[in-house]
Amino acid sequence: MGIGILQGNGKKHKDTAAHNRQTKGCLEAASDVGFYTGNIVVSGAAIGLPGTGKKVFDADNFDIIISGTNLIEPLSLEEKEKMLDKNVVRLFKEPDGNARFVKITSTEDVIQLAGQLGYFDLKEEYGIKHKYDLAMSLALAAGFEALKDAHIPLVMQYRETSAGTEIPNGFALPKMMQQSTGVILSSVFSNSETLIDEMERYYCNKFFVKPYEEFENIYYHLMETVKEPKIKQQISAWFFYIMEKRKTYETYEFDRNFILNFCPLGAAHFAQIIRAKGPNLNVNGACASTTEALGVAEDWIRTGRCDRVIVIGGESPTSPAHNQWINTAFLSLGAGSVKKTVREAAKPFDEARNGTILGSGAVSIIMEKQDCVRQRGLNGQAQVMGTHLANSAFHAFNIDVRHLANEMNRFLTGIEKRYALDKSDYPSRLLLMSHETYTPARGGSADAEVMALRTCFPDNYQKVVISNTKGFTGHTLGAGIEDAVLIKSMQKGQAPPIANLTHIPEAFKDLNLNKNPHGNYEFGFHMAAGFGSHLAFIFFKRIDEQGIENNPEYKDWLRQISNSTDPLVTLIDNILCISDQQKEA
Repeated sequence: MGIGILQGNGKKHKDTAAHNRQTKGCLEAASDVGFYTGNIVVSGAAIGLPGTGKKVFDADNFDIIISGTNLIEPLSLEEKEKMLDKNVVRLFKEPDGNARFVKITSTEDVIQLAGQLGYFDLKEEYGIKHKYDLAMSLALAAGFEALKDAHIPLVMQYRETSAGTEIPNGFALPKMMQQSTGVILSSVFSNSETLIDEMERYYCNKFFVKPYEEFENIYYHLMETVKEPKIKQQISAWFFYIMEKRKTYETYEFDRNFILNFCPLGAAHFAQIIRAKGPNLNVNGACASTTEALGVAEDWIRTGRCDRVIVIGGESPTSPAHNQWINTAFLSLGAGSVKKTVREAAKPFDEARNGTILGSGAVSIIMEKQDCVRQRGLNGQAQVMGTHLANSAFHAFNIDVRHLANEMNRFLTGIEKRYALDKSDYPSRLLLMSHETYTPARGGSADAEVMALRTCFPDNYQKVVISNTKGFTGHTLGAGIEDAVLIKSMQKGQAPPIANLTHIPEAFKDLNLNKNPHGNYEFGFHMAAGFGSHLAFIFFKRIDEQGIENNPEYKDWLRQISNSTDPLVTLIDNILCISDQQKEA
């Protein structure tokens, strides 16, 4: 049974008092305009990870990343040749901070590694029939996975016919949640793959298919007149390459869904599928996008715009369509590592850090009023103690270290006052999920974070455990997975180690660079920085999660939203649903 185009099971439904109760609950709180002073919590989280030998949405993704599994792999020769073909002049940064421009003339000098997507098919795995842009598709799937993690099933909806009966109208959020649920998409390149694919189909058809007869005449003429075997071999290779392109792009017809996929409507698409009728927004704060989206989500809930927000993010900078442009851009800026092995290239906090590695992935986090979560008999997974958004108005690509330190100190000081936290006490229970991108050492992300950490905790920074995910996945840009991994690390009492850390710089030797991955992480903090001087901060407190097994309150909630005496929660196309609704008479 497909979820995508709202398919039903053909059963009729009677309008009962129990069915009407679906519109009540936390919706009433959302309709009251006012500042919400209760706790806001994360009720569900999901990530999609790179790795060509695995599914993007592997059920064990959190365990895979928390254990420190490497998911970065070599690029193919074809991908490297596409970068070389762009005639790149690279900014090369010397260890002493000086820079010079270098023309790239060999595939040996382009980016060699990336976190590349494995198996993912939105239609086959999640039953969504429309073919969205890849980044949007990743975000949609992450949203379904987060709903599953939050134990929020989709339920069958009904519409009234002209005869007065009600017929199935597809799966969606429970009615009591629809009006009070907002959606935010976080992504940097959420639609550009659509444009690249359309242009490639058009121009390949125009330049390979249409002039084919002329190419063929030239080929046979050359084969008759050229005598040198080696040159004839080269001509044949050229002609057969054109033949293959002709087969692939033999016909071209403009995609009538082009504008639907090219417009940045990812949040709206997800809302339409699950019928989330609250506020809806796309956020692009470059590499800070996901944490910025969480900050906006907190504001929405606090100001009464909605009861919950589903943040979804997808990014595919290393896909075949994107890689030749986005990785090449990082190469030209001197921001990408050109080392050939992961051990030499992925070096967070290491003395030999020499450039970032790009990765593709997805993330989703559901933020809710804790009152609403408790109506389901659950507690949530982490309390959102606060968020903070800022912009340094400084530089497109560089961090204003002093401003970062000041904003981080201002934010944490506010958190300490609001919750009566003692700066001499809580750092020993604090996990810092680092943004570190292992760009060249002088003035890079690591230096900025460390200076900010020392500014905020001048006497106790050594006690803060520092973790990092990018050393295993590459940089997933606007679909940052760090916030979700931070929440699960606090829950599990285990955080990702620092990848490939062999030579700790003298200035970092007193830091707690996750020497012991297991710990009592009561608090979690993440700072995200993005191109364009974006800064975003979030601070969590761990919650002991209440399970659904033998949970009578959760069972009662399922009965209420399904109007069934014995609701059956199951997976339909990997989406959590209530499938067998035995209606009350």
